[in-house]
Amino acid sequence: MKLRKSGNQRWLLLLVLSTMVLLLVFITRRDIVSNQMHSLYMTMSSRAYDDDDDNNGVSSGEHDDAQDDDLMVHLKREEYDDLLNREKVLKASLSALEKDKNNTENEHRTLEGKIEQLQKEKDEIQRSLEEREKETTSKFEEGLAEGKKGYMKSVLEADVSLLRSILKKYKKSMDDEWEAMVSKQKKRGILVVAGEPKYMLNAFISLWPVRHYWNSSLPISVFFWGKSENVSSQTRDFFETHIGDVSFVDLSTNVQWPPHQRDLFLRNQESGRLGWVLKLAAAYFAPYQEILYLDADSSPLADPDTMFSMEEYKKTGALFWPDTPCSRPGLFDQLIDMNLIQEKDAPHVFDDETESGQWLLNRRIHREPLEYTMAMGSHSDFTFSYAFGDKDLFRAGFALAGDANKYHLIPTKLGFAWSAAAAAAVNQEDEEDDNNNQEKEGERTMRGYIQFSSHGEPLFHHRAGWKTKYEFDEHEERDLDSISSPLSCEWLRNYWPMEYPGVMSQDRLNPIQKNTCAYSIASFGKAIKKCGSEFTGKSHERVPIFNIKGSHIEGVHKAMQTAWKKALDAQQKSNNAAFSIQIPDTS
Repeated sequence: MKLRKSGNQRWLLLLVLSTMVLLLVFITRRDIVSNQMHSLYMTMSSRAYDDDDDNNGVSSGEHDDAQDDDLMVHLKREEYDDLLNREKVLKASLSALEKDKNNTENEHRTLEGKIEQLQKEKDEIQRSLEEREKETTSKFEEGLAEGKKGYMKSVLEADVSLLRSILKKYKKSMDDEWEAMVSKQKKRGILVVAGEPKYMLNAFISLWPVRHYWNSSLPISVFFWGKSENVSSQTRDFFETHIGDVSFVDLSTNVQWPPHQRDLFLRNQESGRLGWVLKLAAAYFAPYQEILYLDADSSPLADPDTMFSMEEYKKTGALFWPDTPCSRPGLFDQLIDMNLIQEKDAPHVFDDETESGQWLLNRRIHREPLEYTMAMGSHSDFTFSYAFGDKDLFRAGFALAGDANKYHLIPTKLGFAWSAAAAAAVNQEDEEDDNNNQEKEGERTMRGYIQFSSHGEPLFHHRAGWKTKYEFDEHEERDLDSISSPLSCEWLRNYWPMEYPGVMSQDRLNPIQKNTCAYSIASFGKAIKKCGSEFTGKSHERVPIFNIKGSHIEGVHKAMQTAWKKALDAQQKSNNAAFSIQIPDTS
């Protein structure tokens, strides 16, 4: 039984092993068949490719290369497709970023616009505030100025009223004292106010013809304010040597001020320059009974001695010359408003203003007008604003004294001195700044005023205006070739050549030719009537001008040129000491 059982087990084990062998063979066979099928497929495919290659003339080696190329192309295409996909992704991202950027820029621009608008609104508010502040300040300043003027006006009114009461109360004693003082003085003399070297130079040039062309022996006094500009000893010596009989008067120390004028005139004038006010004080303290006053830049065109014999002066003892505006100064309206004068004492509303560069005054008979004139000068901060400086303060003094009828203003309007060479020089200077400015034939430059007698005779050349005064830095002689006839208010209003460059075009001037109308400057009044009578003063008319060649006006001008050269030579040789001032030590 044991043996049978053992035999059965062996057969069972053998059966199992056989089965496993068969299974292994089956699996192996399947793989072999599969490999064979694959090999067959590959062989058939290879033959198909070979057939194609044979048809195309491609060898087997070339076929392998083509396979490799196809594989590379395939791989490159896949890589390219991948790159395209990545590019699309990147472009989409970039587009999104651009969109965000544009949105951001739009938002930025919007914000900038809002900021700009806010800034405009801010600036507008700021301007509005500044304008309001400026307007408020302006109104305040105007109110302050008006209040100040009102205060100054009330003080002037009180001071003039006080002076009037003093002059009335002490009239006899003051008249006697004045007469006693004036009677001891020289009868006539010339008065000049100067100080700074520039004005001393012009004074010397103006006075030279008095001595060396007109041969006048009238004594001369030069007044100045020594507290600010003390004329040097070298300058005084130079005048004495070349002019002679010249005295220098320091108004700050060399005169005895009467108590009533010291209080009025010196109250606010103890220091600093007095400017135009000095002319009033010089007239009050002049060492002559009768005076011919000359601004430093005014030269006589007639013998100064004969001017005291003019009929108008002999009748009134006060002779003045007109300025350009044809309306009375506002000062007289103020005096009328203060009840200090009456309308009948004021000049007519269309009367000329006074051109105070020269005048004649008999001090012996006009003490009270001088007293009031000084009072006007003591309030120059008020009076000058209504009278353009000192010009009509003498006239106001006569009106306040009740002597308005004794103030005589020459009725002949002023004329102009002209220079063709000066116009050419101005045009040449202008060309350096503006190439469009060209010299025009016949143009002339105004070289100051010509003041006439009542009969139209030239009496003074006042070098007022643009570049009319002599300067230390000049190197060429001044030319003066003609003078105009007296002008009119209408013409002056339209063609006033005072401002730069003072050039008048030929179409406004009418040079009178001697070969068509013979004339003589020596009898200029007749020449005007004979050759310039067509000029009636209308603004569209050409002004007659007369050549001065060979006349006494040319002689005076040449004498002034001589003085100018002499002064410049002396100034150079003296190292600028011939015309100099000594600044006082105020420490």
